[in-house]
Amino acid sequence: MRTWFLTGCATGFGAALARRLADQPDVQLVATDRDVTALNDLPTHERVLKLQLDVTQQAEIDAAVRAALAHFGRVDVLVNNAGLGWGGPFEEMDLALNRRLFEVNVLGMMALTHALLPHMRRQGRGHIINISSDSGIYGQPFSAAYCATKHAVEGFSEALSHEVLPFGLRVTIVEPCGMFQTAMPRDAVQTVERMTTADSPYFPMIQAMLPSVKQSLAEALSPEAVVDAILEVAAAGEPPLRCAVGKPDKTAVLAMCRQMPDEAFITTLRKGMGLA
Repeated sequence: MRTWFLTGCATGFGAALARRLADQPDVQLVATDRDVTALNDLPTHERVLKLQLDVTQQAEIDAAVRAALAHFGRVDVLVNNAGLGWGGPFEEMDLALNRRLFEVNVLGMMALTHALLPHMRRQGRGHIINISSDSGIYGQPFSAAYCATKHAVEGFSEALSHEVLPFGLRVTIVEPCGMFQTAMPRDAVQTVERMTTADSPYFPMIQAMLPSVKQSLAEALSPEAVVDAILEVAAAGEPPLRCAVGKPDKTAVLAMCRQMPDEAFITTLRKGMGLA
């Protein structure tokens, strides 16, 4: 029986994954969120431990790790899912919000991983799964700070994978590509529309992009697709470093970015976004 430790279980990918794992008889689950009352819908039994955890608070990280190890004795799979995202022209963004993005998406992920690593190393096996995005591979307009955090997730995860390999630990970066039926992309689009007024110098660019963005939002995949991918890589004997998830046209953009010369890719990307 493997023990999973999940962050950000109240909504989105985390909620969908927690529900799926809670129903599996061979899984012990540590489900966490900064609002622990949001986890009340999860089953209440000996295989599910619900904990308060704001990943920006070191005291809460330490307390959650102690509680998980005291209750189950081990953690085999850590899924760093907790994250924030919003958009808008970088020039018009509140820098305090950008700092908050890094505190949650990057520093919080690193702090929790740091707290669990000694246990996983001593145990001689474990799997760290970090949720990134196609935004961690190429920059997308009007999400500069979010893209920066996900690029940081990519770099941290790849570097860590080399360090922990000799101890039987594996790291996988799951990269959702395109939009999914979660609150984050919907709220981000609505925020950009609400905050970017007609007197903004960026207004014409945003208006040019909105039709394709809204179309993508209308065609968004279920978060269950990401859950399926996480369960698949966690079950693999030799899990991959990276796993892209999304519609073929979205994952193809990721492949193009990795294969095409920079200028050719950027030109293609801008045309697709209506910014040519």
